[in-house]
Amino acid sequence: MNTTTTYYQRINRAALVATLVAIAMTVFTPIQSAHAGLMHNFSTTPESAYLEYANLFPSAGWLFAQQDEVDASFTSGVLIDEHWVLTSAHGLLAIDSDVNSAYNGFEFGLGNDVLNNPGESLFADAFFIHPDYNDISSGPDLALLYFKSGFQSVAPATLHRQEVALGTELNLASYGRPATPQTGLLPADGKRRAGTITTRNIATTPIGYTTSDFGAPGQSNFMPLGIRPTESASGSPTYLGLTEVAAITSTATPFEAYNTFGNYTLIHPNLGWIDQTTGASVPEPSSLVLLGMFATFGGLKRRRREASKSATC
Repeated sequence: MNTTTTYYQRINRAALVATLVAIAMTVFTPIQSAHAGLMHNFSTTPESAYLEYANLFPSAGWLFAQQDEVDASFTSGVLIDEHWVLTSAHGLLAIDSDVNSAYNGFEFGLGNDVLNNPGESLFADAFFIHPDYNDISSGPDLALLYFKSGFQSVAPATLHRQEVALGTELNLASYGRPATPQTGLLPADGKRRAGTITTRNIATTPIGYTTSDFGAPGQSNFMPLGIRPTESASGSPTYLGLTEVAAITSTATPFEAYNTFGNYTLIHPNLGWIDQTTGASVPEPSSLVLLGMFATFGGLKRRRREASKSATC
C-alpha cells in the first residue's frame, strides 16, 4: 500500500468526516454515542482560541477505524507511550455493544488537522478492549492500540494515578465536528480543538465514569474556554494540566445546547488493566490470541505515513 495519502483518499476522508452520524445510546440519561467533535462558546470566545489551545496537547491524536482498508469510523485517542494509544472501546466497534464487531484496521495520527496536516501516523498492530466492557452503560469504555514501530514525533502523555475530585478542572482535546449552542452542528473539518471542563457526578464503581456540564455565559459554571463533546469525540483525552490524562471521552447528550454534558471513563480505577496490558509482551501481529482475562487482541495491518509539511494552525 502507498505510504502517503493520495488526493483521492483525502477527498474520500473529507466526505467521511463530513457525514459521520452518531448512534443513540443511554448512559445516565438519554445520550448519543460520541462518534465524532466539540461544542464551544462561539458567542463569547473566538474559534481561534480553541484551535490555539489544542496545540498544547500534541499527544491527542485522530483515529480512523477501517474495515478491509476502507475508512469506516472517525474518533480520537491519546499517545501514552511510544508504542501505545489509549482510546474508547466503542470507538473500535461497528456495534457499540458487541465486542466481536471490531473493525480490522486502525490508523492513528498526531497532526492537528486530519485533512491538511495529518502528521505522523501508523496502523496499529494489535488492539485490546477492556475485559469488563459490554456496552457504554455497563463497563469501562476503554481500549488500547499497540504500534510495534512506535511514534517518534511527539512526547507521550502520562497517566494521572490519583482519584479525581468533584469540581476538578480538566482540559479536553479532540477532533471532529464542531458545534455551538447558537449554530448547532457545523460542518466537520477534522481539526483538533481543546477547551476546559469541570468534573461532576463521579461514580468510581463499578464503571468509573464522570460527567461534565457546559454552562452558559452568566452562569456560575460558565468557563471562557468551556467545551463539550459532540459527534466524533469518542476516545478524546481529558488532561489534568497539560500532560496527565485523567479520563477518556465516552458519550455526550444528543443535542447542542448549554447545560448539557459529556461522559468520561476515569483512568484511576482502570490503572491495573492499563498497566498490565501495556507491560505485557505483545505477540507478532500474525498471531491472533486472547490474552487471558486482560485483553482482546486482534492482528492488524500496519503502515507509517510521512508527516505532512503543512504549517501548524
